[in-house]
Amino acid sequence: MDDDKNQNQLIEQMHQIKAAVESTSEAILITDLDGNNTYLNVSFGYLFGVTSKDMDAFNVLDMLNVSDNALSSDAIRINLSFEGNFEGEVCVRSKNGKSIPCFLRLSGILDENFNETGVLWIFTDITELKKAQNERDKLIEELKIISLVDELTGLSNRRGFFNLAEHEIKRAQRQKAKMMMLFIDMDNMKNINDTLGHKEGDKALKDLSDILKNTFRRSDIIARLGGDEFVVLVSESDFTAQDAILNRLNKQIEQYNKKSRDSLWPIKISVGISEYDYTSSLSIDELIAEADKKMYEIKQNRKKQIKQTFSPE
Repeated sequence: MDDDKNQNQLIEQMHQIKAAVESTSEAILITDLDGNNTYLNVSFGYLFGVTSKDMDAFNVLDMLNVSDNALSSDAIRINLSFEGNFEGEVCVRSKNGKSIPCFLRLSGILDENFNETGVLWIFTDITELKKAQNERDKLIEELKIISLVDELTGLSNRRGFFNLAEHEIKRAQRQKAKMMMLFIDMDNMKNINDTLGHKEGDKALKDLSDILKNTFRRSDIIARLGGDEFVVLVSESDFTAQDAILNRLNKQIEQYNKKSRDSLWPIKISVGISEYDYTSSLSIDELIAEADKKMYEIKQNRKKQIKQTFSPE
């Protein structure tokens, strides 16, 4: 009886897994180790214009449009052989010849003895994301043309930031999304200028700009408001993500300072954060002011702690 019950449970679980795979919007394909197709779900057929009847008529590696890909099909083969998995953006040629940008995740399928028996291919259509990125890139180029970029750092300046930020506010309201505003101030800018000169001060500003670019996503808006003050509007994010963001930023700064040990003044910053909710009536100016206020409070508290640490008993 127990064996029958266990078998029935296993069959039920298999049905649930199949139902989940068939209902997902991700395009899923399973192949054996020789590249022969053994399974494709409905979304795969819909996205690339194939059906289960075409299973023997195509090889998924041949569908990759090598001329449009950063990684060739040979590179994917090598990566899969040595690492057992692969993640990256690819362009896939559908049955009708259309090139579809996708994010591909694939991994080996193991049996109970951990022997690889096949490969799981998961394609996510990123056509709309690519369109949005292209529109953003086009907008940024237009902003450069009308001098909305900070000449020293290459970031948006105040005017450029407000243009992009207003666009993001409208998008957040349409999509009912949250955002975060970071106000960043270099703590030791005056010391760098006074001790090493303005040339080194400019270099420090450029280096901090590079750190911010490496920390945040392309979809986030980074700007230098002026002097040693920077802002970042983090799209589709709220206070639950602030610790991860600050940890990532601090790690980038620590790595920079380790590489620049000969510098008399390592980069140090203070950061204040405000949150934008799509139901909020806060303007960009108000978001910046709120984040600036929190940054100032953090900086003052830090000074008090230092003073208390070194004060005589």
